[in-house]
Amino acid sequence: MKPKFILALLIFLEIVLILILGLFLLHVLTAKPTRPTFISKENVVFTVSSQLKYFYELNPDSKEVFVPDWLGYKPNYRVNSDTLNERFDYETLKPKGVFRIVSLGDSWTFGQLVDTKDNYSEILEDKLNKLSCQKYQKFEVINLGVFKYDIRYEVERFKVRGQKYQPDLVIWHLNNINFQTVNEFVFKRHEQLQKELTNVADYQIWIKALKDQNETLGQKNILAYQSHSLALIDDYFKKNLVIFTTPIPIGIEEKYQKLIADFVAKRPYTKFYEDTTDLGRGMLFSDNHPNQKGHNQIAQDLFRYLTESKLIPCSSLY
Repeated sequence: MKPKFILALLIFLEIVLILILGLFLLHVLTAKPTRPTFISKENVVFTVSSQLKYFYELNPDSKEVFVPDWLGYKPNYRVNSDTLNERFDYETLKPKGVFRIVSLGDSWTFGQLVDTKDNYSEILEDKLNKLSCQKYQKFEVINLGVFKYDIRYEVERFKVRGQKYQPDLVIWHLNNINFQTVNEFVFKRHEQLQKELTNVADYQIWIKALKDQNETLGQKNILAYQSHSLALIDDYFKKNLVIFTTPIPIGIEEKYQKLIADFVAKRPYTKFYEDTTDLGRGMLFSDNHPNQKGHNQIAQDLFRYLTESKLIPCSSLY
């Protein structure tokens, strides 16, 4: 009986393995293609700062910021009067009884491919406002995320748009791409290559510009630039800061984790939160970005982390 039982068990395990591989292949074959994100010039304002020639923001009232033809639907974005992907316009002067959070990041934070109401900043805001707090009657989560920002651009975005809101807490999502890209180099090189390679697809030109960046600057200089860019946030914000990352497919490599850890170790009131939810395994992402369910999961994870770590000043929770 034993050999028969073992044989049956092996056959069962083989069937399970085939089913798992089949589901994985189905997901890969039906997943949306991964392409770099490009924003049409009609939807952006290039705001030349003291140091950043190519810094850009979204035009207020932009509706179709990024709608690729392969997507199959049109996300309903609302870009408010302050260039933010937000349902609301927020008062510059923080009202009494309001706990204000700013979320920093790139297209993940912006909420690429989902309606404005479905990005994780909006969902987190709604979850927080269901809390009963004596000191604070309202929570606001203000989304500063923009497509294709590197770390330096995210800091500039906070300088230009975020600091005036006087946030009590900043949540900053970082991933590999933020550390791999120096926008000021890549945008300039991309602009040059567009004139030279007139019959080449734009996303291929972008990849070529990235390759040229790596060959010209070198890994050591790129890492030094990103480390310096991280530290610049201190010029504009000195309160509680949470840097958070997510696992593969767009997580954070060990060398970049070290940069974050070094930064956190030197900066008071700063925490590094590694979200462990695998959005890929749960099929909560497409085109390497969270889908609606993925954003909901991120908001749930952040809500749990912020309340358990007591970063949300709500005495009734503790």
